[in-house]
Parts: sequence; structure tokens; C-alpha cells
Amino acid sequence: MAILTLNAEPRKETGSRATRALREAGFIPVNLYSHGQDSNLLKVDLATWTKALTGEVHLINVNVEGGEAHAAAIREIQRNPLTQEIIHIDLLGIKMDEVSHFSIRIEFIGSPVGVKEGGVLSKATDHVDVECLPTEVPENIQIDVSELNIGDSLNASNLVMPEGVKLLSDPNVTLASVMTIRVVEEDVPEVPVGEEVPEGEEVPEGEATEGETEAAKPAEAEAETEVKGKGKGKGKSKGKSKGKDKGKN
Repeated sequence: MAILTLNAEPRKETGSRATRALREAGFIPVNLYSHGQDSNLLKVDLATWTKALTGEVHLINVNVEGGEAHAAAIREIQRNPLTQEIIHIDLLGIKMDEVSHFSIRIEFIGSPVGVKEGGVLSKATDHVDVECLPTEVPENIQIDVSELNIGDSLNASNLVMPEGVKLLSDPNVTLASVMTIRVVEEDVPEVPVGEEVPEGEEVPEGEATEGETEAAKPAEAEAETEVKGKGKGKGKSKGKSKGKDKGKN
């Protein structure tokens, strides 16, 4: 497979403040780990490496300014959780004549029979770990899902490894399955606004329906007002008659 060639520069800056300054200047801090050697502290151009690492990249030939070239594999890429911008890269130096570990993408091909019957294809994982020589790293590993019925699944053990490539992932890990979609309808209880007497039934003596009770309230209030008004009138008339009698005497 093709090896991506990228340039890097040595760096002496360490610590969060120094790496933050590097990022603001348009660089990514990189650590290159090699067998039996101290890690190389490098810095790389943010724009160039971001563009180069958008696809599946397994091997990188790192040309260090003022130093030698290193064959390396990507160990880890750290990204800003909000912007997804690359903030740090760890590279693992490898030897071209020794087997190394790689993460290979799985390519699912075909349309499952179960999907045509109303099921849904669920992909549990799209990468597996393998071991092989750097010169034998496959671009991807294909698996056919066209014969999957509803309820069927494929595991890592169903993968056909290319020659010279050994599967390191758990062979029992599920790669894909076809399942049905269940729609759960929730029963929404009805909230009673007010109980009504069924048609044809009589209201027990001494009891009133809610409508009658509400209608009676304004009438009772009006009657009470009228009684109070009459009471006031009587009081006034008595006062006047006494006054007249006293004047006559």
C-alpha cells in the first residue's frame, strides 16, 4: 500500500502553555515513539496534516527537518471535542520488516434480505485490529451482508483475512445485525373534567349536579344582597320617625 509522506520539525516546547502557543501559531504537537528510544518531540503544520489525515491512513513517512525519516503508524489522534480540530498526535515508529498492529476499516457490501422485509441494518463497529507487516496492510476488509435475515448477525470471526494478516480483535464481537423496529404506543389516561349523571338516572334527593350547584351560587349571592339592602332601609326609616316625634314634642 502507499505510504503518506509528511514533514515535521523538532520542538523543545513542552507543557500546556507552550503547546497552546504552538496551536495558535498553526502547528500540532506530535510525539513519535520508537522501539527502545526516547520519544521525539515534533511539531507539524496543522492545515497540511489535517487535510492528509481526513481519510484512512495507516503508514506515514515522517521527514524530520535536520534529521532522518521515520516510518510510523498513527497511535492516537486527539481532537477538540467541540470543534473536532486536531490538537495532538501520537505516532509509533515501526520497522518495515517487523509485524505491527493496525486498525483496519470494515467495508459492508450488499443489501440484507431482512431490510427488504422491513428490518434495519445496525452496524455495531466499523474497524477491527489486525497484525501484519507494514507492507501488507490492507486498505479495508470487506464483508457481505446481503444474506442477513431479520435477527441474523455477523461477528468478527466471519471476516476473511487477507494473506499475511492476523485478526487481533475479539472474534465474537458483533459487526452488524438486522433487527426490527418496534413502535411502542403509550396509553394516555383521560383526565375527567367533571362527572356527569348518565342520561335517564335521577339525582338523589338532597344532592345537586355540578351545573346546578354552580348556577345556584349567583342566585344565592343576589338574594343575600337584597336581604341586606332591606335591612339597611328599615334602620334608616326608624331613625327618621323618632326624629320627627321629638320635634313635635
